[in-house]
Parts: sequence; structure tokens; C-alpha cells
Amino acid sequence: MGFEWGLRFNMEDIPEKYRDFFDKRVITSQTNGAFLNLIDGKADIILTHRTISPDEKAYADTKGVTLIETSIALDAFVFIVNKDNPVKSLTVEQVRKIYTGEITNWQQVGGNNASMKVFTRPHNSGSEEVFREVVMDGLEPLDFPEAVIGAMILVFCEVSENVDGICYTFDNYKEVIVRERGSGVSKVSINEIFPDKNTVKNRTFPFISEIHVAIRSDLDHNTMAYKLYEWLQTENVKPVLTECGFILK
Repeated sequence: MGFEWGLRFNMEDIPEKYRDFFDKRVITSQTNGAFLNLIDGKADIILTHRTISPDEKAYADTKGVTLIETSIALDAFVFIVNKDNPVKSLTVEQVRKIYTGEITNWQQVGGNNASMKVFTRPHNSGSEEVFREVVMDGLEPLDFPEAVIGAMILVFCEVSENVDGICYTFDNYKEVIVRERGSGVSKVSINEIFPDKNTVKNRTFPFISEIHVAIRSDLDHNTMAYKLYEWLQTENVKPVLTECGFILK
């Protein structure tokens, strides 16, 4: 069974007339849903690990909507394996060959003689789009329809339960959201470089994702959402981003 951390309001500290305030104004969804909510006017501002996808851009065009997207922080895009997998490092080329189907056995990358269980995320999910852009760099990954994992938390469940599994996630999600409940998996170094704050900050780690804040271009500048958008680009936000586990640019 998988678990993830989240925020819960202490209702005893909130006056009764305000208790539905946050539920009505602060919502969460997967990345594609967040973009669609923003385009449809159901949200005024979103935070994501990627920019708008081609599919989402086409949808926005049909609505006559354009977005403003601004990068505010960094995160590592990491690959995880089962904790009992002896493979601790892969090269960029090896990762690409795993996902194009050219490498299918762990023995080919210094591991056990066992077939790889390659997991992926759904098209238009944040991690899948970042995977294609940052990792594959134009190469088309092999289709693994039986191995698509719908929710990010399930990535950790599947890889924990499959000793020969591999998948991808964001370092912030693993270290801040999942934390010790992800003890059944290990992060893999890439080109012998381990993903941590220093290797992301100095951009020596090969796979780096940028955190974006996005708004509609027609958002009223007098709204709190626009003021929040502006604040997220100031020096004052840096302690908040650091506390949330992101890396400052």
C-alpha cells in the first residue's frame, strides 16, 4: 500500500464562517488537469513542473486563451529502482536505450541477469512530458501500455514491489511528499552524478526540471492571483521555496 504526505487544515483554529474558504479556493489536480482548469477559468494560477503541452496549447487556442509561464525554481528529474537492485548509476545513453527498448536486461548495465520491468506515466502527465523533453531529447520512447502508472504515488508502490522495476519521478516529490515511505526505492545516479541540492544548483546533474508558475494573459493585475504571481518572482519567496524542497535558480 502506498502513502503520501499532505496538508490538512486544523478546523478548530478556523472560525466557522471561514471553514470552507480554502476548499473553495485552493485545489489540487494532476498536471494536465491543472492546465485545463487554468484554460477554462476554473483556476487563476497554477504551479507545475512543466510548461503547457502541445495538446493543451491546441485546446487553449480553441478557447482563445494564452498563458504566461514563468520559471521560479529547479528540481531534479530522477529515476528510481528497487532498493535491492545493485545498479546504482546509469548513463544518459543507457536510460534512453532502456526506454527505447534497446536495453531490456539489467545485466546489460551491470546488474542481475533479469528482465527489466519498465514503468511509465500517462501522456500529458507532468512527469511524462518532462521525461520526453529533458531525458529523451527528441527520441520516441517505446510504448509500454501495460506499465503506465496513473498516479505518481503508485510509482513508488510498483517499484517497491518489483525488484526489477524502474520508473521516473521528481526529486521533490520523493524527498518532501513521500519521504521515508519511499524507503523501498533508491535514486539512481546519472553519469555517476547523484541528484542532490548541489548538483541541481550547479546544473551538473543531467536531468533538471524547472518549476513554473502560470497564469492567463488576461488576468486582472488587481487580483490577488496576479499579486501572488508577482510575489512568487521576488526575493521574499526564496525561503518558502527552499522550505518546500525546491532549489533556487
